[in-house]
Amino acid sequence: MKKDAFDQLSRRWKPARLIPLVASKGVEYRATSATLAVLSKAPDFSKALLAHLGAPTGKVDCYLEVRFPPAKTRPDGCIAVTKGNDVWVALVEVKTAKNRLTDTQVDSYLKLVSDKGLDALLTISNEFGVSAGAIHRHLTWSAVVAELYLLNQHHRRNPLESYIIDELLQYLSDETKSGVASFSDMGPEWTAVCYHPDALTGRRGKATAIGLARRWVGLTDHLGLCLTHLSGSEVSVSGSTQQVREPFERRQDAERTLLESAQLSAGWRIEGLHRFEILVDLSSRKLKTSVKIDSLARGTDIEQINRLLRQLEKAPGTMEIASLAARKRRPFHKAPLNLVRSSPQILNPGRSQKLRAFELTQLRKYETRRTAGPRSFIRSVENGVTTFYETVVSQAIPRRKYRRSTARRSSKPAVESAASDENREGHGDRPNDFAPLFANDGESKVQ
Repeated sequence: MKKDAFDQLSRRWKPARLIPLVASKGVEYRATSATLAVLSKAPDFSKALLAHLGAPTGKVDCYLEVRFPPAKTRPDGCIAVTKGNDVWVALVEVKTAKNRLTDTQVDSYLKLVSDKGLDALLTISNEFGVSAGAIHRHLTWSAVVAELYLLNQHHRRNPLESYIIDELLQYLSDETKSGVASFSDMGPEWTAVCYHPDALTGRRGKATAIGLARRWVGLTDHLGLCLTHLSGSEVSVSGSTQQVREPFERRQDAERTLLESAQLSAGWRIEGLHRFEILVDLSSRKLKTSVKIDSLARGTDIEQINRLLRQLEKAPGTMEIASLAARKRRPFHKAPLNLVRSSPQILNPGRSQKLRAFELTQLRKYETRRTAGPRSFIRSVENGVTTFYETVVSQAIPRRKYRRSTARRSSKPAVESAASDENREGHGDRPNDFAPLFANDGESKVQ
């Protein structure tokens, strides 16, 4: 859209404000206004978030409750990126708490985008696994908070920008005030499968698998954000390009695996790792977490084994460790970590083979008791993933400085936030800044 046409269209629109002036508006309005206001004033945040939409770089302006006469629809907001004489425009629709996006509403906004010659539609809600399209992009509030957290902790260029990002992060971390929540429900299908193993068989098995697969995709997206917090780097779901961009493809894979083997699996790409994987076996009620780590180019095989054992000093002895030789698909040998500690030579493939990688695996039971509450399974998987990462992965792979490959970053050293530690009193410990990724109970937060 040309700048003159946009200026004419937007002359009566209200700009987004960090502190909304209309007190009578609800939680959804305040969350939208605060987020869009920070988006327009924090360049690093806008670059990170708008990269999901394919927006150009330029001056960012955000508006609330925009109107496009004679259309009766009124989106919650609008993002405009001005570059030269052109303006890239995206409509924004926001839901908070348990409010859900409807197909009718999304279709009406997509029609508005097409009719007015706009560029994109961005929807933000607490829903995970929402399918989007070519011009429709969906973000969870947890993903928004993840971007804020990474910027706040790993890339501070401007003190004022750091301050307003920190304030927005604190606001969105309060579910009661902002309506921002984490993934919290596996649906009725999980209850049926958990307590009735034959729920995936018979005429109703297909419908149960479809419902459970949809929730599983949501949980894997949620766990990916948890790993982003733990690793300090961007984490993406592993798989084909289509699977990464389209949740429907992953739902189909999960549905097929459920019906064939009563299992659920997922994997993520993290910098420095081949792949971080989990497998849930519904028959044995066990959670398997595993990661593959490349061997180093320097040093003999036994030296690399000993170096890894020193790094895994705090890892549980029950964890299984396997060595993989070059040009071999299957592990050369695998054994419990306790046994390998006493006899490292077990993992040495010998002179005829070259060590190329290690595979670390941990098995644990997941929670199924009814008395543990409706979130017991989600909490068990969260704890399994975070514990395995903290006690195993983070020891074997040093924590790296956050780096985004899709955005240009300044080479200048980071600047400390204008908000000092004393000013943050009352906000709680830093892990709580990421509260929307975890349940509002102490057991599921990273300690």
